[in-house]
Amino acid sequence: MTGGPGVPRATPLVANRTPAVLWVFLAVWVGMLCMATWVTVRDGSPEGYPPELFRALLGLFWLAGLCMVAYSANAPCFFAAVTADGRLRLTWRYPHRRRRQAYEATELTLPEVQEGTDNDGDACFRAVLLLPDGAEFVLAEGHAREACEAARSRVLAAFPSLGR
Repeated sequence: MTGGPGVPRATPLVANRTPAVLWVFLAVWVGMLCMATWVTVRDGSPEGYPPELFRALLGLFWLAGLCMVAYSANAPCFFAAVTADGRLRLTWRYPHRRRRQAYEATELTLPEVQEGTDNDGDACFRAVLLLPDGAEFVLAEGHAREACEAARSRVLAAFPSLGR
């Protein structure tokens, strides 16, 4: 398996592609706003509605759309994979850029799954990887401890020295 001519491909461990759903939704939202704005400029507001009210409503939709675009531009999909040379490669993919970091196992810490509560008081769990700079790379989080344990176990299977 290669990632291109002569480039070995990394073996995936964990991935979170959920933000891509928001990116697609917002692309459709802004596309529809562009079309609605064009029709409004070309034909005016719908018959029976005051033009000022319709423009204000359209402006509110644009404001909401642009705020959500700004938010989603900073919500990355992330991937963790083992490279051919035995390092852990972390990738954060944003709609407009990609950031990659590779780490040796000795640089990382893999604590036990963390348990906490959400806003409703329900139990929620997080499996994190502590990076050398003190930042956390969230492997998995949610209400199912098993999913978080499974993500932690996949990383631990690839890098047994993290279980120290």
